[in-house]
Amino acid sequence: MRIVRIALILAVAGLTLMSVRSGHVDPAVVLVVSASTAASIVALVTAIASRRRLEASIARVRSATPEVVEQSVEPPQDDVAEEMTRVRALGFDLAGATDTTVGRHTIRTWVLVEATGETWVELGRTFIPIAIFLSDVGSRFVETAFPTGEPIDEPSLLSQVVGDSEESALAAHRAAVAEAGGAVRRVRTIDDYLAAEAEHRERTGGMRIAAYLERVVRPSILEWAVSLVVDVVALAVLLAVTVQVDR
Repeated sequence: MRIVRIALILAVAGLTLMSVRSGHVDPAVVLVVSASTAASIVALVTAIASRRRLEASIARVRSATPEVVEQSVEPPQDDVAEEMTRVRALGFDLAGATDTTVGRHTIRTWVLVEATGETWVELGRTFIPIAIFLSDVGSRFVETAFPTGEPIDEPSLLSQVVGDSEESALAAHRAAVAEAGGAVRRVRTIDDYLAAEAEHRERTGGMRIAAYLERVVRPSILEWAVSLVVDVVALAVLLAVTVQVDR
């Protein structure tokens, strides 16, 4: 999207400069600049609305409490089931599943654990299946997401993203945990997980959303605002040239 924004700004500026130099305004140029202005307005309003929605969701995430799913917890979606099979092949077993309601949405999370309890896995689905390897090293939680996620390096949370494979993600996770001094918590059952999740949420709840806001949403708002300013100035210049030519 950043490339699109830059392309629009350069195109509008270039067309306006050409019109000023020639002293003639082609109606097609006005049409292009008008369309760019409309696109900038829509994108800016959408980005601002997204920022407000995400900011409001941070508090909801922190207060949301997962409920253990009592019925069958095997994932019904084929892609999630395939992801679970790959995680199980790394030495993890299914401990259970939880449902967490945030606003009007319920998020299903499958929890997998290993024999040592040092690392556990949250498996869920957004647009694609995502597996997050987690450990508690005392001073902070360490998590490694595959294949996508939000990188964070804060005193209470180290979140890294590895997109190569589940094996690579687990290897990177174990290396980060070892570098931090090793895991201090053992999660072997769903009850262990609920206790760990409650502390994890209290200490780090909403950090992924906040990081996404800072990395993507707020810069997008600024860039679309700049694009809109360029569009408005360009329209004003084109109007002035048109008036001058008509005289």
